[in-house]
Amino acid sequence: MRLLASGVLICSQVYFSVFPRMALNRLSLASLPTEFPVSFAFCSLSNFVHDTSFFASQFLAPSPSVGLDQFPLPLEQLRTSCRGQNFAAIMAVKWTGGHSSSILCLNASKDGLVASGGEGGDLVAWGEDGTPLGHMQLEGADDVTSVLFSASCPTKLYAAHGETISVLDVRSLKESLDQFHVNEEEINCLSLNETESLLASADDTGAIKILDLEKKKVTRSLKRHSNICSSVAFRPHRPQSLVSCGLDMQVMFLQRALG
Repeated sequence: MRLLASGVLICSQVYFSVFPRMALNRLSLASLPTEFPVSFAFCSLSNFVHDTSFFASQFLAPSPSVGLDQFPLPLEQLRTSCRGQNFAAIMAVKWTGGHSSSILCLNASKDGLVASGGEGGDLVAWGEDGTPLGHMQLEGADDVTSVLFSASCPTKLYAAHGETISVLDVRSLKESLDQFHVNEEEINCLSLNETESLLASADDTGAIKILDLEKKKVTRSLKRHSNICSSVAFRPHRPQSLVSCGLDMQVMFLQRALG
């Protein structure tokens, strides 16, 4: 395979980049080609450094270094300190065949499924390899602004479109399993608490509605923001607490807001 020179390489927690036609620390990159060969997509870092040393000797100034978190690290030192560790080339892969309009939101399940929501009620489920598994147009054709997988049931998906929340099974995107109309204006974000007994939805009025999924009704309505509430999240290990933010430039910590 061939790796673009602007590609990012990872070694455990170590990240560094090579940028074409730009000076980086002591590198002279005037002659750097736009791409160069790498023998394997997954190989030992010591092999990569050996190849990079040869590459540097051909194209770069003496005593080459690479930028490592903005600090220079000589290649010989990199070879010694990271010998035997593995790296992988991060490569962008385009998933196609799903949406025909702008995509507005995205979420992934713990099993690797991905859901994406777009304009006009467009909803697509994807497999791990980027293959579209299902597609549907949600009722009302409102933009899908938030999608959220259940952690306990990875095929269950919550999708917000307009003022509505639809519950769906991504294995069969034909119709909603359930629907809730709880917000007064467009919903911007959904969040489940850890027990998945409560679902929070933030909307354009600045309100957060707390939906009891077992009783299927709103148990609390919180209005803390003076402008659009853009995001909301339950706090881990604190099922009665929320954090939210909005276009009023405020972050709200709602301690025991549901107790």
